[in-house]
Amino acid sequence: MSVNISREKREEQLRMLETLRCHIASEDQGEQTGKLLSYINEIEKGIKEKKFGLTFEHHREKIQEVLQTHIPWLEEEKELRINGEGPCHFLMEGDNLASLQLLLKTHREKIDLIIIDPPYNRGKNDFIYDDDYVDTSDDFRHSKWASFMEIRLRLARRLLKPEGYIFINIDDNELTTLKMVCDEIFREQNFVGMYMWEKTSTAPALSRKVRKKLEYILCYGKRLDSSHQFSQGAIDGDDAPLLNSGNGKKTLTFPPGSVRFRIKDGIYRPHDSRKIHLEQPVEVKGGVNITPLVATGEYKWVQETLEREIAEGTYFLVKSKLFSIRYQRTGKMVHKTPQNLLNGELGVGTNEEAQKELKALGLPPFDYPKPTSLYTFLINMINRDKDITVLDFFAGSGTTGHAVLRQNKEDGGRRRFILCTNNQGGVCREIAWERLRKVMEQEQGCGSLTYLKVNYLPVEGRMYYEYADELASHVRELIQLEWGQIPEKNEQALLLLTQEETDRYLTKESCPMHCRMVYLGGDVLLTGAQEALVRERNIEVVTVPEYFYSELEG
Repeated sequence: MSVNISREKREEQLRMLETLRCHIASEDQGEQTGKLLSYINEIEKGIKEKKFGLTFEHHREKIQEVLQTHIPWLEEEKELRINGEGPCHFLMEGDNLASLQLLLKTHREKIDLIIIDPPYNRGKNDFIYDDDYVDTSDDFRHSKWASFMEIRLRLARRLLKPEGYIFINIDDNELTTLKMVCDEIFREQNFVGMYMWEKTSTAPALSRKVRKKLEYILCYGKRLDSSHQFSQGAIDGDDAPLLNSGNGKKTLTFPPGSVRFRIKDGIYRPHDSRKIHLEQPVEVKGGVNITPLVATGEYKWVQETLEREIAEGTYFLVKSKLFSIRYQRTGKMVHKTPQNLLNGELGVGTNEEAQKELKALGLPPFDYPKPTSLYTFLINMINRDKDITVLDFFAGSGTTGHAVLRQNKEDGGRRRFILCTNNQGGVCREIAWERLRKVMEQEQGCGSLTYLKVNYLPVEGRMYYEYADELASHVRELIQLEWGQIPEKNEQALLLLTQEETDRYLTKESCPMHCRMVYLGGDVLLTGAQEALVRERNIEVVTVPEYFYSELEG
């Protein structure tokens, strides 16, 4: 049996501290005694802390200090809005730490897929920490990078749906560091795999070093289970659950003949099971529903997706009286589970292809770009429907957005992207936005794009009630981000900050029939008729800014 020498040493140190504690307590020196005992408690806490895993010198960034005394808020740059039919996409300019904090207010556990290409910390000119490049002479080079990534990845995990995934690009400079950080944040059992991407076909010869043609992509799921698989399409005989815990509840209507039953024919009355609520009677005859099946549950899809799938031949299965609905697609498998080498054989391009894509769009060269084909492949790798939200908070030149637009055009999907990047060197406005604008012009029907800029409200030394009204005036963009629609076309949510606006719009004649949520100013009071209206239409009423900033109320 092995002996844990480190544990024995810690236990000995703790015994020594206990002896010292008893001695100090016996020599009562009033206030000084309490101070010395508190010092001992802090030392004891440090000894007992976890000793296995990634250990590094934690650093605090300037943006963290800013966020201690300021609250980030969003402002739309209306002159950069791109209007179009289809999904609503977002480009956020600002420090990505602040952007992630704002997204937690609107997208907590709502993101399906995250793809990021963070700085690799090559020791040259790719990793900026507190406005300075980190080079190889910095003794805390790796600790700064680990601190920088850890805080952002912890926020990213909170944004992912329970069944969500994250892909992270990296090279060998920080590969081991990244793996240990991710194992701690996402848990080692949720590690899907490491993929090697052939980044170039013309790698230069380097003296004393191996010619590097590969980079790496780490993949983690938020919560892997037995249903996890990476493939495309479906094979007859395989069915998948339509219900997924963690999604918001919604009511879907399955038209007659779309659901196949393996239970006895008859009429099934409204009831609750563990997973769904049957809203109205449904009659089953000949193993199918001959009346509409209307049920509420935590579905993967919305009604529009359901109808599109039915039009493409998808049918649904109910195997027991629990009515746990599953779906079955027909057709052949597009490709098998991918190998761990991503290269031209799989249709994945190189850095050279990425530079050609930028040049074809009339954009300047960009350091270390990724080809659209790589991110398209990653999007298609996860076995899920075409109605997902993709986040990239190291957006750079906008490759992830380009890949989403391309794939939607190819298969008629309604994927949405949220891209976050700073504007250093004009990368957000002059490269990412310009790239997306040109792609959306070329590919009609790609949707709309809203450009949001991160600003900061100073709150140090102020009570919440002193700046609540200022926050309320900045929630319009948060509502826009949460609902994925520009205000002028959004009939699902109303923002009513004053009593006058409420009395004008919250009437049977003026309130949109599809309205699902009303955001009210803190001083607004509903009349009896208005309260009856929101009950009748099942409209959720929330108060702003508390809805988004409840953690600040004290």
